[in-house]
Amino acid sequence: MSVGERDFVREVLSDLGVVTDFWRVRVKPGKPFVFGRHEDGTMVFGLPGNPVSAFVTFSLFVEPVVQRLLGHRLDDVIESRKTAIAAEIMTNPGDRPHYLRGIVQDHEVRLSGTQQSHAIFGLSKSNCLVRLEPEATAKVGEEVEIWSI
Repeated sequence: MSVGERDFVREVLSDLGVVTDFWRVRVKPGKPFVFGRHEDGTMVFGLPGNPVSAFVTFSLFVEPVVQRLLGHRLDDVIESRKTAIAAEIMTNPGDRPHYLRGIVQDHEVRLSGTQQSHAIFGLSKSNCLVRLEPEATAKVGEEVEIWSI
């Protein structure tokens, strides 16, 4: 998925009988995300093109659905959400919740490198996502929300 004029995925999905339930999500990375249903009930998820954006939106929106379809309880799905102590300053100057890639060890979390949506090296070293609310700064020693990956 993309927010650009040259993205025809939503149009093609519509031509195939998929009705879009929502388009775009208020998270970073991962804004261009689509969810829809085909008239036969098939769910369709459209992930962003950047690798980190695709991973984050899959983790947030697709994986919980798959887990529920496999019979896992909602409590089990949500169990990966925890807190840790920021070992460095983390900022989100944007207007959307930002899921930063991090490394948590001994209940402390630090960022795993470059946080751009195309930068997969930092993601490859990560074992969690750190959720920061819009315009938020986490100072060293403050508790932050993390999602195990």
